Amino acid sequence: MAMSTDIRGCDWCFLVVSHSNNPQVIKRRCLSQAVVHTLFGRVERQAYCRAGTFGDVDGTLCICKGIDNCNELTVEELQSLW
Repeated sequence: MAMSTDIRGCDWCFLVVSHSNNPQVIKRRCLSQAVVHTLFGRVERQAYCRAGTFGDVDGTLCICKGIDNCNELTVEELQSLW
């Protein structure tokens, strides 16, 4: 069963994919609105991606909410939504 953003304390789903020669999904997790605001600033879309660094990973950072199974989408699928 896919995780949804309806989980208590999970305002956004978060995805990090590395920019290495062999890109890999580094992290998928839930983020609160406060953490999203810190990482991305004000977000007015249901999905948003940007290049950046999370921890020690240089890559693409994406967030999504209110989209069916958004925690299962790829970076490319998320980028096509906005």
